[in-house]
Amino acid sequence: RLLRGRRLASRARAHVRPAVRADGAHDGIVDDPLVHSSSLVSTRLAPERAAGESKTGGPNGTGSASLTDAEIHGSSLVATRLAPSSKSETPKAKRATNETTQKSASQSSVSSFATRVKPGAKGGTPLLYVSPTCPHAHKAWLAALESGTEFDIRFEDLSAKSANLQDAFMDGTYEPEPLVAKVPVLKHEGRTLVESLLVASYVAKEFKSDVDYQNATEAYAGALFASQFNALTPLYMQALKAKNSTELNNKLDALRAQLRQCERALAIAQAHTLDAGGAPGPFACGARYTLAEVTTCTMIPRLALVLGHYRGFRLHKEIEDAGLVRLGEWVDACVERPSFKQSTSRASEVTGKDYGSALIDFSGKFVSWTGK
Repeated sequence: RLLRGRRLASRARAHVRPAVRADGAHDGIVDDPLVHSSSLVSTRLAPERAAGESKTGGPNGTGSASLTDAEIHGSSLVATRLAPSSKSETPKAKRATNETTQKSASQSSVSSFATRVKPGAKGGTPLLYVSPTCPHAHKAWLAALESGTEFDIRFEDLSAKSANLQDAFMDGTYEPEPLVAKVPVLKHEGRTLVESLLVASYVAKEFKSDVDYQNATEAYAGALFASQFNALTPLYMQALKAKNSTELNNKLDALRAQLRQCERALAIAQAHTLDAGGAPGPFACGARYTLAEVTTCTMIPRLALVLGHYRGFRLHKEIEDAGLVRLGEWVDACVERPSFKQSTSRASEVTGKDYGSALIDFSGKFVSWTGK
């Protein structure tokens, strides 16, 4: 048994035998494939090369090759172990390192500034010029808020329009000179867009907003209602500009008649939406707040607050007295919309007044007859 054990041990050692150089030194364990598969072990066991030894072997250039300095430092373990401590760095070297770091940071900052894309340019943030008191610009602003996309919103004082607005409007308008810049103006991807309804529609489609119409039925229903509600705008302006009580009463009667048409148009729009499989709700397209509301609801505070202040017209009472139930629900749902609240709140911050007062003050220029 003892003899047999010695024979087995001898066979095992035959597979793991040290490589011996001509000078008798070991070159590491070279015959065991398991050891050779471990770079950690083979690197750790590699001896230093004797002075004057060739790369291919011992002093005579024969025998097994040992690892070069470059090969040893190729091991992350050895390189880490042999790396000099940072404590040994001289003050002069530290200053040089700091200066290099600061210079690189400065160059990076300059490069970042130089490559920053201007708002409205290709690859830049969409740039939208609006006024906090303009109902037309408010439509585009609502579309931007509903899109969920970051916009650079520029608020303009319409009594002192900026040169930037003038230039932007000139880029996009079809009107002949002399130009009177209007809002909204949208600059996106190097293009300039004008006209509130067109800008609102562009924003909804370009940024795949939920307010965009989902099908032809919604587009028809929304446009049908919007056409009737937007017909209130010229009647509103005519009532503000009325020069006597007779003219005012005629304009207010026409406005009441148009509100009744809005009720009928809303009923038809909602019926079409339900017939096409839409969910019921207070909006023109049922449960969905769409471009129909974005492009109309900005007139609600003007009809309610401005006409109420200057002409004694009480929108909610008029709606209730006329039995316009659908329209009343639509008005309430629109003013509770988060985008509507956010925009009117921001308009108050910009003007420094509550929203109603800002609208009343802005609209006073249209009123010449006060009933006295």
